[in-house]
Amino acid sequence: MPPTNPNTPPAVLRDTLTKAAEGLLFSSETDSPLIVIEIGPAAVGVSAEDGLRQWLRLPATVPLETRPVDAFFAPAVAEADWLTNEELAIA
Repeated sequence: MPPTNPNTPPAVLRDTLTKAAEGLLFSSETDSPLIVIEIGPAAVGVSAEDGLRQWLRLPATVPLETRPVDAFFAPAVAEADWLTNEELAIA
């Protein structure tokens, strides 16, 4: 994905991320598809945490943890030393 300009309109960034995430799964117990949602000031005039709570329909009492994108994806992109070369080629 090409680098973006801080002045990139949110809709353009959202559409670019949505296209890049198409067909990708986040490896976990559920292997869920990656989805792009727009929350925060650009979308609803609230903080990202409150926007996520609204999107998930969670009460304010439910704690949320935010992480930088690199920290979130680090476990998913780390190479497991126990995988064989064949398994690494598939991964």
